[in-house]
Amino acid sequence: MSQIKFESTVSELVSENYPYGYTLRTTKTDWLEWHPKKGYRHVSQTVNPKNGRLNAEKKDRYLPIQLLGRDENGHVKGWATRLNGTDEWQKALPFLEQNFSLFTTEQLRGIYVHWLAMSKVTMYSLVTYRNSDLDKLKILFEPAVKLAARGANSCDPKNSPMPENLFGEINRALDYAAIEATEDKDFKPFKTVSYGM
Repeated sequence: MSQIKFESTVSELVSENYPYGYTLRTTKTDWLEWHPKKGYRHVSQTVNPKNGRLNAEKKDRYLPIQLLGRDENGHVKGWATRLNGTDEWQKALPFLEQNFSLFTTEQLRGIYVHWLAMSKVTMYSLVTYRNSDLDKLKILFEPAVKLAARGANSCDPKNSPMPENLFGEINRALDYAAIEATEDKDFKPFKTVSYGM
């Protein structure tokens, strides 16, 4: 995988000499559109080199976390993830810790709150589909939940002058092996029914 130098979520990445059709070249601008309830979506727009007018914006679907940057060749690339479960957390939380400064305070608060919601969803899905013990999960999740709540509160200027980067601490507070150990691997939440002819 190529190395990407990520930019702030409020940056516009302008690419000159961008291919347009088979022979023409133009200017292309890429940026992220952010919605507090939907997340981020990659938006791009080119200039029509034939008349100099802006073409219609191309908009991708919303994702909870996304950043844009450039690879070693100067091409615009993106990185995106959801926060659906522990496998994604193990990738997303270190990434957020490393790229914390690229998000706005309001966006960081949204990510902390979204993780808190997804931690609850993850616990209940483990109980429902893996027969995990909810009381054990609550104990295992509690330190990370407290950190995420603290992180969200730090994004309010009334509570803190600067948001706290607690994503790495949240990741280290989660004992993924212990969480997985609560699962009943033989549990079958769905019944298979076959009908004779």
